[in-house]
Amino acid sequence: MSSLRYLERLSDGFAQVIGTLHFARIAAVFLREGRQQGDDRSLTILSSVNAFRESPGLYIYQTGKHAVHGTLRSSRKILWERDGIRVNAVCPGVTDSEMTKHIISAFKAGGLYWQPPDAVGKIILGLQADPSIYGKAYYIEGGGAWEFENTFLEYQPQWLGEEGTRRMRVNSEAVQKGALTKN
Repeated sequence: MSSLRYLERLSDGFAQVIGTLHFARIAAVFLREGRQQGDDRSLTILSSVNAFRESPGLYIYQTGKHAVHGTLRSSRKILWERDGIRVNAVCPGVTDSEMTKHIISAFKAGGLYWQPPDAVGKIILGLQADPSIYGKAYYIEGGGAWEFENTFLEYQPQWLGEEGTRRMRVNSEAVQKGALTKN
């Protein structure tokens, strides 16, 4: 890959992260200030299956989607508790769009899973319409959706081990109580 093409891709990766951060910031202000007390307030950010699945060769795109998913994890608690704003993420797999125009035919011909954009839109509308859902991430493939943040935490002792989980919990609880902000 040429240096110029690499810089273009790097710029695109930064743009997806910065764009998501700016959008989330503006949306949070609007949702906090622009609603009546008790109104449902919801922000859904667009991540990707590449936020948690290995995708060889998609260095910058995958790194950016990890950062977008980090935006969910770093904002969901405070925006919910402070402002009553529900933050969720969708993580679609291959969606028939301009971005996938060079690969979608192979997915279709190979009988692989993919979805049209409106299938992703329906999942987003469902998240927006259900006031009980916040802090979640949904993997979307073939038009179906599966929430995975709950199981990520639920099965932490299996993938991290009991001692690693205990240590993470101790430090996480200290951070939640403000350990990093006290001098």
